[in-house]
Amino acid sequence: MDQTVAFLNQTGKQSQFILILTLEGRDKFCKAIQYASRIIKFQQTGKNDKLAAKFQGLFEGMRDARKLFRLFKSIVEYQKITQIQKQKLPQHKKALQILARLGFLFYWVFDNLQILAKIKYLEGVDKEQAGKRAATFWLLGLLFTLALTLISIYEAHQEEQALRAQSKSLSAEERAAGVLKDKFAALNRKKFENTLNILKTLGDMVTASQAIGLPRKLFGFDFNDGQVGFGGFLSAVLTCYQLFPEKK
Repeated sequence: MDQTVAFLNQTGKQSQFILILTLEGRDKFCKAIQYASRIIKFQQTGKNDKLAAKFQGLFEGMRDARKLFRLFKSIVEYQKITQIQKQKLPQHKKALQILARLGFLFYWVFDNLQILAKIKYLEGVDKEQAGKRAATFWLLGLLFTLALTLISIYEAHQEEQALRAQSKSLSAEERAAGVLKDKFAALNRKKFENTLNILKTLGDMVTASQAIGLPRKLFGFDFNDGQVGFGGFLSAVLTCYQLFPEKK
């Protein structure tokens, strides 16, 4: 891959293609295809069943390919947990981050068990039960991630109030010089990232909650394939946007 990146650097095309060359970028790019296929399948069912079947096949194939590609990803989560433990963070943030990573760690474990049972590599594993457990831990990880993002939104709001109060005390010369310009720019970037993270998390929560039948238990209805597809597609596209390298 290093030789490919070097070639793209020379041809000036790296920014367009580096996304799908990275492991995470490729996974999210494939996730976008997976859930877009689910949306199209939902829209075409009853109108063009042959086309719907094709996109159902693409959805299932891409889903299983991504699952195989994610084997042993729980090791990455373990490494993240050890790094978080070493960081100097407020205890509530550290606890939420560790809980989120633990949720994803067990999500990957049961996700791996499910696909290995599905391809008949593992025997004696109930793939349906493994899938539900994976979705349960995924949802837990997302809930803790949502809590962290809400905390970040609150902190950004507090920071904005402090900066606005500080700007009122600036002299005309300081305002003209843009003394707080960089701080406001950084704050706006943080607020934008928070918005993206909220949307991503909510999108994935639609998918994870439906996988364990939570909407019906809580509200008496299920999300349809179009809604689940939109949630997954939204999360994938926003993550691709965040991973896409900025032009130098």
